[in-house]
Amino acid sequence: MFLIELVKRQLRMTDDRIEETGLQLKEYDDLPGTLVMRSRKNTDTDYYVQVWHDGMKTLHPLGKADSKSVIAYKKKRFLQAKLKVLQADKRISEKFLKKYKGYSPEAIVVNLPRAYKGLSLNSYESVGTRKLPFPYGHVPDKIYNDPKFKELLEWQAMDYKRNPAKLPDNPNIARDGLPMRSKGECMWYDDILFEGLPCWVDPEIEMKGKSGQWHKLYPDFVFKCFDGTYIYVEHFGKLDDDDYAARKMRKIQEYLDCGIVLGDNLIVTSDNADHCTNELMILEALDKIKKRMFA
Repeated sequence: MFLIELVKRQLRMTDDRIEETGLQLKEYDDLPGTLVMRSRKNTDTDYYVQVWHDGMKTLHPLGKADSKSVIAYKKKRFLQAKLKVLQADKRISEKFLKKYKGYSPEAIVVNLPRAYKGLSLNSYESVGTRKLPFPYGHVPDKIYNDPKFKELLEWQAMDYKRNPAKLPDNPNIARDGLPMRSKGECMWYDDILFEGLPCWVDPEIEMKGKSGQWHKLYPDFVFKCFDGTYIYVEHFGKLDDDDYAARKMRKIQEYLDCGIVLGDNLIVTSDNADHCTNELMILEALDKIKKRMFA
């Protein structure tokens, strides 16, 4: 499940930062003792290095706050504190990965008594489609109570044309019961529901391009921002197929003609060559969208 992968990824990043911080600290190995400061009335603060030898404490003057030696001691202490925090975070992450019990169907079924096994993994939680209340609980109160957010809710509730293309005979089903065209789109939509972000799903949008040609666009999702601009989202699933990839390239060109630019107001994610989806990248994309929406 993506939470475990997220922690694993964070652990790898922490290991890199521990190594990097350790290398930075080596540059200050020749700085003995600890930094102390002494202030007198009507004078600048003086800094000293305090060193203990044979039970005796001695102070050696370093200068004022702008002294290179003083700055070096401060940087060393910062890096020592940073390294301590990183090492603590690493221990916590390792403990989490060791003790956390995933709740994926595979993880649950493997521990069921034998008599309760035997169903397909998807069928255990399948109780038919259902409508869930749209969850705004993950939207901060400051944003939810903003009149501009109310406008986004009104925009979301508008009657808009949907993509007329036929859905698959056995579509993916989102957590609110909505049938989706692909697994990737379903993951996107479930994460959107969790975040409580107003959007249009699989709409039909007709726009006139810079070329003068009219285009019918069918983005997977559209988000409206507080400033009135829009963000469009596409998830591509079979880019290893030449015909599919060619169609998507033409689609990106149509977006471009309409001023919808890849990496700007057009966000694209994709399955990999094995047709697997990295949900962590979807979450990163949603973080970017949220910052743009509520700016």
